Amino acid sequence: LGMCSILACWVAWDCVWGYVKDGNTTIGGRTAFPVFRACGGLLLVHWFWGISVYVWNRYRINYIYLFDFDPRIVDTPIMIFEDATDETLTFLIIMLVYYKSGAHDIPDLFPPGCYPFMLVLFALKRLFFPLKTRIPL
Repeated sequence: LGMCSILACWVAWDCVWGYVKDGNTTIGGRTAFPVFRACGGLLLVHWFWGISVYVWNRYRINYIYLFDFDPRIVDTPIMIFEDATDETLTFLIIMLVYYKSGAHDIPDLFPPGCYPFMLVLFALKRLFFPLKTRIPL
């Protein structure tokens, strides 16, 4: 979580405050911003699901049977938070690299439009895999 918070500060500094003072556009003015906003929304849903599961476990609410989940394949809150942390790191890194490549601060190894595409592919992979835990839902 420490790496996520430091990376979030870096992204916020570079994408918002770093270029507004010079009169340049922020990431909100880029064409791929709706892609980042949608993937960020899915990421927030994952974090809030982990918080909900943690609270339900803490107060001994049997949400597994309440929602009719298969108890053999339900993740613990720690596993959900670990997955959400990995996804947050990937999201922030791709957002930072997309913004830096569009501002020409880094070498153009890939065109800037491929970074949102990679984020969508990553989000789809995380939504549907592993199939063992996704098919019963």
